[in-house]
Amino acid sequence: AMRYYRMAADNKNVDALDTLWQSYQNGVRGLRFDTEKMSHYLLRAIAQGSVKAQTTLGCAHQQGSYGFPQHPAKAVYYFRLAASQHYAPAQFHLANCYKDGFGGLVQDSVLAMRHYFLAAAQGFTEAHCTLGDLYWTGGAVFQNHARAISHYRVAASQASAVAQCMLAHIYEVGSPWGCIR
Repeated sequence: AMRYYRMAADNKNVDALDTLWQSYQNGVRGLRFDTEKMSHYLLRAIAQGSVKAQTTLGCAHQQGSYGFPQHPAKAVYYFRLAASQHYAPAQFHLANCYKDGFGGLVQDSVLAMRHYFLAAAQGFTEAHCTLGDLYWTGGAVFQNHARAISHYRVAASQASAVAQCMLAHIYEVGSPWGCIR
């Protein structure tokens, strides 16, 4: 199978490129974890427009991982690039950057919420959990426990153990903060 993925990658097939960099990233499909090969295929996938690869490179620059240096501005650049193509994980990461004022961005709760909502509208579980947290505490929005519970319920229905724990604590003691995140 890997032979054919490589052949397709040589023909610039984005799905094959994504499969190869993820296989080297995770050490699966008979391949060993290899940051050099992972980076090679990741950059080739980005050149072909892979939003998954763009977001992964954003995360790598955010954390300084997979052989890429920590570079907050580059992280934001790649998150924006993928988010502009409506990729929910990138929208979520970009929202976090706005919320925290990361990567040279001015802290902006309005833009953070906009991107959280865009990611949540696509069913991105982590966005629902974060919106639940923000509505529960009143962080970046007016406190609204009913909306918080609504977002936790959506995430819980998507098998989020975090959201399930948050709901359990809300129903048991009236607050989600007994759960360790």
